[in-house]
Amino acid sequence: INLWATWSAPGDWQFRGGLRSVGPRYWDTTNTTRIPTYNVVDGGVRRPYREGRGGSFMCDADPAGCNPQHSH
Repeated sequence: INLWATWSAPGDWQFRGGLRSVGPRYWDTTNTTRIPTYNVVDGGVRRPYREGRGGSFMCDADPAGCNPQHSH
């Protein structure tokens, strides 16, 4: 299941959030080690940079998963 929402706020701000649910599956090719169901929460903020450049910053619930994305 994937659920995403985006809100375009005043001042060219855009806020995004999502929820993903991944069902149980097997870790190996012999189907002996099973991974249980898990959920992932994502969030992001986007606003154009000065001089016409844009970018975004996406972040999972784990701060180590944050990833700035720049576009020109």
